[in-house]
Amino acid sequence: MKILFFGDINGPSGLRYFEQNIIRIKNELKADLLIVNAENSGPDGRGITKEAYETFVEHGVDCLTMGNWTYGHPDFFELMDYNIIKPINILGPGKGYLKFTIQGETLLVTNLVGNLYMGDVKDYNKQVIATSNAFEAANELLTKEKYDYALIDFHAEVTGEKIALAYYLGDKVDVIVGTHTHVQTADERLLSTGCLFISDVGMCGAQESIIGAGIEGAINNLTSPLKKPKISATGKALLSYVLIDLKPRVIRRFLEYEK
Repeated sequence: MKILFFGDINGPSGLRYFEQNIIRIKNELKADLLIVNAENSGPDGRGITKEAYETFVEHGVDCLTMGNWTYGHPDFFELMDYNIIKPINILGPGKGYLKFTIQGETLLVTNLVGNLYMGDVKDYNKQVIATSNAFEAANELLTKEKYDYALIDFHAEVTGEKIALAYYLGDKVDVIVGTHTHVQTADERLLSTGCLFISDVGMCGAQESIIGAGIEGAINNLTSPLKKPKISATGKALLSYVLIDLKPRVIRRFLEYEK
């Protein structure tokens, strides 16, 4: 069972480069399932739009995961009954997991948002949405549901929180892929618990950017008391993704730069 997982699709550049390359990548790696983190895929990097969703579906995406910007665009509420999951510990509308049958076995895919240094989860009207403890939410779900394999997209800031979750859940989880930081880590491995793990898959977005955001605006917000809205950078892009093979248990990371 092979699963392709793409890190945060960030803004128009990330979506464009994903669209241009996904068919080639799927054919080369012969994946059985395609999962994409789409929480930054809207034009301003916040939430998902209907246009972005249609692009993903047209290119064979089986499951879309989200994060702290789940409700960053109102289109989410029209899309949430489809193949999109939101973090189960965000206490708002939407599904927290999906199950897929592949080669006669059940894969459960779920999503969490971290509790450390993430700030408030807000909707498109800047209303705060409550969250619960990620560890407890994951354990409760995986204890009650039946499945052969479980994959978690842990959308979190802190590396230590991500690896701690893997050890906390033990043999209840088979794959944990980290998202959110937009920087691919080089720590992909099989843990002693049997879990395939990577702290962060990275992003799909503009190369010349500050983790996907426009350089000028991001620097302004670090140096000036007068804050500006973050705008997704444009230009040549990069793709960050992993291939997960559950038989045998192997995780490989990939990073492609547009020339």
